[in-house]
Amino acid sequence: DFHKLSPPNSHASEGYKNFYESFSLQSEDGDTADRSLLRRKESNSTTRIIGGFTANKLRYPYFTMIVFVNSFQQVIGTCGGSLIHPRVVLSAAHCLSAGTYNIVAYVNRTFAGSDRFSYQRLALSYRIHPNYLDLTPFGGLLNDAMVLFLDQAVTAVTPVALNRQSSVPFDGQSVNVCGFGRTDTEILPPDLQDAVLHAVDFFDCNDSNSWDGSIIDDTMICANDFGQMTCDGDSGGPLVVPNGPTTDVLVGIVSWGDTTCINSNRPGVFVRVSWFASWIDSQVCSLTGDCGGGGPTPSRLPTPLPTPSTGGLPLCYGDCNSDADCAPGLRCFFRSG
Repeated sequence: DFHKLSPPNSHASEGYKNFYESFSLQSEDGDTADRSLLRRKESNSTTRIIGGFTANKLRYPYFTMIVFVNSFQQVIGTCGGSLIHPRVVLSAAHCLSAGTYNIVAYVNRTFAGSDRFSYQRLALSYRIHPNYLDLTPFGGLLNDAMVLFLDQAVTAVTPVALNRQSSVPFDGQSVNVCGFGRTDTEILPPDLQDAVLHAVDFFDCNDSNSWDGSIIDDTMICANDFGQMTCDGDSGGPLVVPNGPTTDVLVGIVSWGDTTCINSNRPGVFVRVSWFASWIDSQVCSLTGDCGGGGPTPSRLPTPLPTPSTGGLPLCYGDCNSDADCAPGLRCFFRSG
């Protein structure tokens, strides 16, 4: 009955086919010898916003679509994330899957197809929480947090602020969630979806009629609302106290929930950002040298990975429909399909 809200699997259903083809990279051969790829941990489950609405395109500029690309330059999964620093995206650790992949981040993504207002960046590296533990299907996910280090800063978007107050959100407080997960039609939506949920008291979430005491702890937040909940495809996305596009406060990360995604007795479960704020600060400090939030002074920055290639040509940074839309010598990565 426990279900981690993870990236859609490209073979999960016919309903995903056209969506994935719209992201697909055209590889001239299967040679992967020269490709610099990142390793992911196994995960086969899938996450959506049930009962949500199309989000205002200016509402969540920090929202990031994370795309996982295999050695054949085909998209095999996506997750949500939040820009928390010009070069760092916060997401869920369980988004990582088995194999070697490039990870591409689209900041300010509001449309699943071609979206010329988003900012495409390559993840140079990622770090998952050292105590991350996957207990599904017998339990939940513990310490389900991950940060991505981007190859270039995103300076046109204000990063979302991290919540540092353990008392926030309080029971019943309104919180917003957004993502590209499946809707009640079982089809991936073309537009970013959002929903208004309400935080659920710790004890109510642990009630025998809910998650029954043995799963939820202080590192998690529960939230739901009648007819609205996160599910397959929303993983890693933001749960925020809504103030405005540049003043929202990030309180949670979409993590896991009930397999049906519609059981009102079992709220969605989110990573509590305030609990992990010190760890997040230390990762930002180590990766970027920006230690204003705390953490040790970095000894050195990670060695950047080379930009992935397609047929010997580097990828086009920015949305495109064909190679002709790119600068000379670049091959189109993102096709609207």
